Amino acid sequence: IEQSADVSRLKPDSISDLPREIYFGNPLYFEHKIHNVSFAGIIYREKEQWTIYADTNLNGRLSDEKAIIGQPSKLNEYRTDHVFGPVWIDNPAVSPFYLVYSGYTYIRLYPAIYRTGNIQLQSGVYQVALLDGDFDNKYATLFTPQADSTLFLNCDVLAIASNRDKVYSREEMLPLSRYVRIGKICYEVVISNHGERLELLKASPALGKLKIGGQKRYRCLLYSGTMSGPVDFVDELELPAGEYSARYGFLHIKD
Repeated sequence: IEQSADVSRLKPDSISDLPREIYFGNPLYFEHKIHNVSFAGIIYREKEQWTIYADTNLNGRLSDEKAIIGQPSKLNEYRTDHVFGPVWIDNPAVSPFYLVYSGYTYIRLYPAIYRTGNIQLQSGVYQVALLDGDFDNKYATLFTPQADSTLFLNCDVLAIASNRDKVYSREEMLPLSRYVRIGKICYEVVISNHGERLELLKASPALGKLKIGGQKRYRCLLYSGTMSGPVDFVDELELPAGEYSARYGFLHIKD
């Protein structure tokens, strides 16, 4: 669900000054573009505390910004994430986000805005969540398969706790697509621009075939603007016609 920005010792041209307390320090710089809005900032460590200054008012000056102190989140004995925010950029086209730094050559951005609710379907009541994955204050951006192997979705996210345990598994937090399949039923996804209303309407889209051949069993997680989700099939599978990419796949062959 995240985006990322490289960090570097090189100061970008978009930063014209620094906070007084670190003029003689050696901070790391980052610069990122969300849609048509570019912003930059610095991150530095003093003892064990990480601090960020972000150009939230987009004037190129960090001396008029407030320090954002990172909150450590220890994942394991080898890695600690430092979470900053939420960060609000002074532009209505950009929704707030969290910055997360783990000590690598990049900093990650995660959406801070989401909506949750329940939806009644034929098979029961399900918990759902919408995440503003491309930070545009809307919930309308479908997934587009990328030619490269990028890990970043750059689209909105729809999560459905399909086992109704109110906990979203990794395979249930999926890039937003036109259709979803719950059990054997295909639904069309209808969302208002700002996510106030979500409807899942029974649908019968035109189908195409994904064919592996050779009576092999294949299990994969498909991402698409047409329909996303895990699939498990032998030889061939009928799907709504569209362009798909596989997040991962397992091919089972018996000798």
